[in-house]
Amino acid sequence: MRKNNPEITAIKSIAEVHRYYGLPKPLHPLVSIVKFEDMDFLLSEVWQNFYTDMYSVSIKKGESGKVKYGQTQFDFDEGIMTMSAPKQVFAVEETESVSLTGLTAQQHIHEKLIEKAKELLSTTNLSVSEIAYSLGFEFPQSFNKLFKNKTQVSPMEFRQSFR
Repeated sequence: MRKNNPEITAIKSIAEVHRYYGLPKPLHPLVSIVKFEDMDFLLSEVWQNFYTDMYSVSIKKGESGKVKYGQTQFDFDEGIMTMSAPKQVFAVEETESVSLTGLTAQQHIHEKLIEKAKELLSTTNLSVSEIAYSLGFEFPQSFNKLFKNKTQVSPMEFRQSFR
């Protein structure tokens, strides 16, 4: 594996994940279920520093170890569930560096979407519709509804609070 190399590998598809782990081609281009014991982290150097362009949810039962997220070390002794958002940088050395939140996958995804929406609303001049589309919403109304549900204010009201 690379040491002290700041290069970050972008993994753009599930097929790439399978290739890097030494797994057979995925049966579906958007969804994949694999067993951790089938994965070979040593096949590729990408695990030194990488991110994916997709959301992922991982469950590892009956395992114990340590996880480093940011600058904090976490212990787990009966398994672990992790969720990650696109562009979240990871490094795998002896154990996987993963996110521990205690949220369901949907809650975690909503939290990340709202976090990114707040950033875009407060730091750019993009329209609410442009922000909705950039976050993957097909209909801006769906984005508006989720945002208001989670923050108790509309995206426009949130933006106006910064002006």
